[in-house]
Amino acid sequence: MRLVDLHGQSIGRVEEDRRHGDRDAVKKIAVTGCDRQATREEVRMAPWLRASPEAMRSVMAGMRDTPWSWREADVGDLCRRMGWTLQEVVDGSIAIADAGLEVPGHQVQFLFREGGVDDIRVRLTQSVHDEVTGRDRFIGDAFADAAAEGVTVLGEPTARQHTKPPTVRWRLDETSTVLVENVGSVVTVTWASNRFQDEWDQVTEAPA
Repeated sequence: MRLVDLHGQSIGRVEEDRRHGDRDAVKKIAVTGCDRQATREEVRMAPWLRASPEAMRSVMAGMRDTPWSWREADVGDLCRRMGWTLQEVVDGSIAIADAGLEVPGHQVQFLFREGGVDDIRVRLTQSVHDEVTGRDRFIGDAFADAAAEGVTVLGEPTARQHTKPPTVRWRLDETSTVLVENVGSVVTVTWASNRFQDEWDQVTEAPA
């Protein structure tokens, strides 16, 4: 599969990377310190951005309360209903939107296939690619907080996966599933069509 970013540059992606591959490049962040664990205060002061708890709850509540067709042609209408700003559409492939989360990079990414939408991935943190002091603590804390906000909004999860990537999921209804995931360099909440999610689970043998 081959995607195109906002500047028209190609981003090579194979099918296996559609869910967990990190699709955005970010600046390298230099942080001092090496062979020691970061304290929670250092993580709190780290120069990395994450969505607020209120914003996390708002996004997941919108996923819970917004039925829609899961058709590519209706993405613009969905963005209006969710309060997102649609920024770019590549027909038959991908769309990018801004959710107002104050997180750098492509905040919302739609993946298209044969006129339908497979899933919608919302980044709850910025991507931190370098294995610098505090990165794992920052991502881990953000994942735990996002999962907790998911329980507040969506109730008890359908399943929890502790192997990579750590995932908490909710099967909302007959049409969609919500997944909070820690993919190592970023925390995301993905809103997937059950059609696609069931296919993906068969490939990865993930819990339903």
